[in-house]
Amino acid sequence: MIEQKGKFLIPIIYVSTLVLSVFIFFGLRLILSSILLDDSILQLAFYLPVYLLLILLFVPAWRNSLIHAVKQSRKTLQYTLYGVLLMFLAMVVIGIVYQLIGINDTSENQAFLDSLALNGSIYDKINLAVFAIVLAPLVEEMVFRNALFQILRTNNMLPINVVITISAFTFGLMHTGFSDLVQVFYYAGLGAILGYIYYRSETIVTPILVHMLYNTYGVIVMLITLG
Repeated sequence: MIEQKGKFLIPIIYVSTLVLSVFIFFGLRLILSSILLDDSILQLAFYLPVYLLLILLFVPAWRNSLIHAVKQSRKTLQYTLYGVLLMFLAMVVIGIVYQLIGINDTSENQAFLDSLALNGSIYDKINLAVFAIVLAPLVEEMVFRNALFQILRTNNMLPINVVITISAFTFGLMHTGFSDLVQVFYYAGLGAILGYIYYRSETIVTPILVHMLYNTYGVIVMLITLG
């Protein structure tokens, strides 16, 4: 019983830390908006607490996930490639649908990243690459897939398709907020693919790799076209 409570408590700590980090991020942005020229320092305030939590509290989980991924390396590689292809397919399809219904604006999150790539210093661009390619996939997959799945699937209280949907839209809202609900479907679509890949591959390593590869492509395109 104690062991079950521990398994349930850790994901809650994960999600709670992420929520706290969001408040820190937007609070500092509001307070320091007239002082800071960019959000590089604020990004550190957002990701650093969650990233430190990953290192300090989840070493056993990381070790077990890596061992599992290595043992079934063929399956891990298969679903990683499958996930990347699905992510790019979703990006194209959702982009076409948005154009057909007359939505041409990018999300506020993407606009911010584009502005860093276009107008940011070398430090900003390095910071952007590190966060987008390494830290964001690690933190977001451990929270929205690993932790949230564990919470929602406790005692199998929800079917997996509902869990994936809730995780996907939570992931979407995290990127857009409630002020940009049109764009939430783009991120939710990507989140649904990552959730499906996590469920099918049975290791959090796979969606992390998919997320990293997808973001790597995005960063390279931004830096080439805007930088």
